[in-house]
Amino acid sequence: MLAKYLIAALQALGINAVPVVGMFAADWSVETAMLLYLLENLIGIPLAALLVRLLAPAREDAPGMRVRHRREILNTYLIVALSFSLGSAIFILFVVYRTTNGQVDLTGLRTGLGAIALFALLGFLVDLVYMRPLSLPRAEKVLERSLGRIFLLYLAVFVGMFLAIFGLASFFIPFVVLKTMVDIGYLLQAFPGTRRAEETAPTDAAEAAPSFWRNVTISWKRRPR
Repeated sequence: MLAKYLIAALQALGINAVPVVGMFAADWSVETAMLLYLLENLIGIPLAALLVRLLAPAREDAPGMRVRHRREILNTYLIVALSFSLGSAIFILFVVYRTTNGQVDLTGLRTGLGAIALFALLGFLVDLVYMRPLSLPRAEKVLERSLGRIFLLYLAVFVGMFLAIFGLASFFIPFVVLKTMVDIGYLLQAFPGTRRAEETAPTDAAEAAPSFWRNVTISWKRRPR
């Protein structure tokens, strides 16, 4: 039990430490670090979707509730995740191009991307082992946590746009600290057996509150034609 908490915490610390260590030890720029956080999100999206695809059942019935379908949950997740990631990418690439005149540190980017990919793969393998069995309600929670990280970067991009007049470094360290705390919290809560996971996982399907996915899906289906 303790081992999975330690692995989750080390994975979260490691993946967030890569840009920071690069900045202080290898003289990477803040622009390179922000590109790495964007790439981390883009790596995490297919890994989260693959985790749900491998572990969650194709459908799940419950008395008194509509049938859940894995495909519907994944489609909603991918639409939302890719849309917000595209928005973040546009603003980050615009700022990076304006501040560096297109001179990106490709060596640092390759090195950081390799390290982040290794940590992300480690987290995926740990989830693959410890998150069995994964019901569809718990799969929704896993994808919501992935979206939380995407939303955090999206918010940071807009805050950074306003703070950029004082220098990108003025908001980078607070962003790193906040993101690391959020990642550790999400990873620890995701495992069965934790107090928070037991509180958030519905014990009876009929008593479960409407999830983010059902609300988004219903709104999507009711949109004007």
